Amino acid sequence: MQAKESKIAKDADAAEADAAAREDGAHVISLGMFAQRRQATELAPSPEEIEAALQEEAPVNSAATALMVKRLSDLLLLPTDKFTPGERGLVAEILARLVDQVDEESRARLAERIAKMTDPPVDVLQKLARDSFAVAEPILVHSRELSDPDLADIVRAGGPEHWQAVVARRHLSGIVADALIETGDAEVIEKLLRNADLSLPQSSMTRLAKACGQNVVLSKLLIARSELTPHQAYSLFWTVPSEVRKEILQRFVVSRRLMQQTFADALDGDGEGHTQQAKEALQFLVGRER
Repeated sequence: MQAKESKIAKDADAAEADAAAREDGAHVISLGMFAQRRQATELAPSPEEIEAALQEEAPVNSAATALMVKRLSDLLLLPTDKFTPGERGLVAEILARLVDQVDEESRARLAERIAKMTDPPVDVLQKLARDSFAVAEPILVHSRELSDPDLADIVRAGGPEHWQAVVARRHLSGIVADALIETGDAEVIEKLLRNADLSLPQSSMTRLAKACGQNVVLSKLLIARSELTPHQAYSLFWTVPSEVRKEILQRFVVSRRLMQQTFADALDGDGEGHTQQAKEALQFLVGRER
């Protein structure tokens, strides 16, 4: 009977220990995992080094923490068959906790590595992509693992350097293009329009029609885009500089019905930017077309 009770007590103690280990999760498991992996590769830091780096009182920007970040990123660059997904996840989790504790130079070196990974740690990638431009640049330009909403958010929260890096990407979605157009930056919009590999959705073309009207270079680039519809082009006619209007007429065959609708739309608008002479001319043309 006593033996049975002793076994029950031991089982209870073991269960309690397991529960405590689960609560401490990543920390407990990581120490065991790194102890084992250190036997297989010198890249793996020791359990003692991991524990020291994760201490709350660890000094920020310490050389030891910077070295730890480098060694952990070394592990992520190893072939996937060297670690289980769970083990890679633990490495990524620890790295995400340490990345805020190192200086900009160390974060920039880490970003260079993360940008080249086909399966980077998402939390680390997100942090570095939203960092200073000196850190974020390689990820913004090269990483294919950032989602379109991520890129749009980064454009809206970032500055001109972040915009330039994002617009330099070869493939951009409509949601990212819209965010870039919203910046109103002429140089960014010009690069967007010059991207021949990019297919702009109609929502973006409508935004561009409003943004490019008074700029000769941008309006010419916009008119040359294959996505531009005749209706958008004729709506631009009254806002673009006179030297651009001929290009609109040369590219698009003006139908009687479409011209009538375009003139009517311009006349029914708020009239902003139209002189009295222009309004009278519009009224004459609408009447004549009818």
